[in-house]
Amino acid sequence: MPRLTRTVASAGGAVRRLPWPLLVTTLVALERRRRALQPHERRRLLELLAKSRARPWRLTGTERNELMALVHRLDPMGVGRELVPWLRYTPRRGGH
Repeated sequence: MPRLTRTVASAGGAVRRLPWPLLVTTLVALERRRRALQPHERRRLLELLAKSRARPWRLTGTERNELMALVHRLDPMGVGRELVPWLRYTPRRGGH
């Protein structure tokens, strides 16, 4: 079997093993939070994230405060609360 075919075949198996209901629930929760921001706030959030490159010290104090306010509006704790029921979800592998 050529290498590319094996890679595609193993990737297909990995895709089937993904917890699709959890992924869909997560995406729905994140989209709901994203819509809570106005378009100009979403643009600003992306600008700040791009500027910081995941390192808060690359932002000024004012920009860090602005970023924290925008993140707070996204309600990450609310997303976590929506996903808590999935913490108990442990798919069985190998039919055990």
